[in-house]
Amino acid sequence: MVTFSNAELEAIKRLEVLAKEYEFKNLEMSEIAYYLKILKESTEDGRNNWGKGLNVLIVSDRCPGRSLGLLKYLSSNTSLQYVKLVSSVRQAKVILDLETTDILIFAGCQEDSRNYRIMKRVLKKNPKAYVVMYAHFDDCREAHCWRNNIENLFPSLVPVREFVASLERAFENRTIKSIERASIEITEKSIERRVV
Repeated sequence: MVTFSNAELEAIKRLEVLAKEYEFKNLEMSEIAYYLKILKESTEDGRNNWGKGLNVLIVSDRCPGRSLGLLKYLSSNTSLQYVKLVSSVRQAKVILDLETTDILIFAGCQEDSRNYRIMKRVLKKNPKAYVVMYAHFDDCREAHCWRNNIENLFPSLVPVREFVASLERAFENRTIKSIERASIEITEKSIERRVV
């Protein structure tokens, strides 16, 4: 049996409310665990001053813990101008009519494949927008990225600060051109930190 502290129970209640607000259909235990993990990282990690003036849109219709945790982390621990989360094309249209997106993050594979149309709208408005997927890393996700023309896949199992550092390098340098290179870079850094 899993037991939670009072602070964790409060965070779970907030997650349940937010999941409904963002129209997520279900909230599994694994997503609760992701949310708590990312909240803890957000509290423990220092501020990364990267992102000033950049706009980020997160799209997810099945990963409430990961996407809401990522929203909180990026909003609190970076200098991004705005970080928004949507779970449908309808929600995205409102934001995309008003704002230009610099970085589009798909948090997990989308249950509703129409959500990938958001990428087309983002790129039409900003052809230099950077599109990534933040998900478990396996052959299925790689194929999903390839099928939907998403150039980079970043594993969601690593600490968010490592994702942000890799995203910063990739966005600024635009040198990471394959899923393998992005994954190897994160994995090597994780191993180096554990060895030291």
